[in-house]
Amino acid sequence: MSPPAAAVRQVSSFYLISRYSVLGFGIVYGLYHSRTLKAKAEYKKAMEKYDEKLHLIEQAKLAWAKKEAKPESVSSGSVNFEDPNFDAEAWFKTLA
Repeated sequence: MSPPAAAVRQVSSFYLISRYSVLGFGIVYGLYHSRTLKAKAEYKKAMEKYDEKLHLIEQAKLAWAKKEAKPESVSSGSVNFEDPNFDAEAWFKTLA
C-alpha cells in the first residue's frame, strides 16, 4: 500500500487577493520612490553645477575688475604745478 497523501491546505481567495495586492502596491511604491530619489539627486547635481558656474563667473568678474582698475588719479585740488616732476600730460588725461 502507498502512504496516505498529504492533505492540501485550502487558502481563502480573500487572502490570495490581499497578498498579491500588497505585493503589487509595494512594487508600485518602490518604483515611485526610486524615481523621486533619482530626480532629487539629478536636481542636486544640477544645482552644484550651477553654483560652480556662478563661482567661476564671480572669479572672472573680480579678475576683470582687477585688470581694468584704473590707477588712482590725482585730483585737481592736490596737484602741485611747481613740482619739477609734474607730468602735465597725465594730469590732462585725468581731466578727460
